Amino acid sequence: MRRQRITQQGIVFGIFVLLYIGFSLFLPGFLNADTPIALLRNVAVLGILGLGMAIVIIGRGIDLSIIATLAVSPGLVLQMIQNGHSIAEAFAAAVVLAIGCGLIPGGRAGVLSAVIGTLLIGTILNAMTILDASYSY
Repeated sequence: MRRQRITQQGIVFGIFVLLYIGFSLFLPGFLNADTPIALLRNVAVLGILGLGMAIVIIGRGIDLSIIATLAVSPGLVLQMIQNGHSIAEAFAAAVVLAIGCGLIPGGRAGVLSAVIGTLLIGTILNAMTILDASYSY
């Protein structure tokens, strides 16, 4: 008689099933065909980020700027659209920003400089957003 070995993936899947059942019981409208599709769409972004981070880690490095880039780029798009720029201009600026967030810190040697470079870029963009939001038109 062989014992079944519980793996980390099995535990995560079990927790997912329990949460799904719990939400289906207590949240009206949760148990429909749109919910699994919405869950898969939201998790797909995290999967792409995880794949990118895995490639960096396999190359014996570490990159903490991926999450910051994911958070800042959509914020820039929304801010530019709110300020009256076209959608194409906003997306182009976000792509340039994301590439810059990867190239500027990544072009420097060492993990510390990459973290500091990304922190600097994020701080400057955050300050620009705060100043722009406080400006009355």
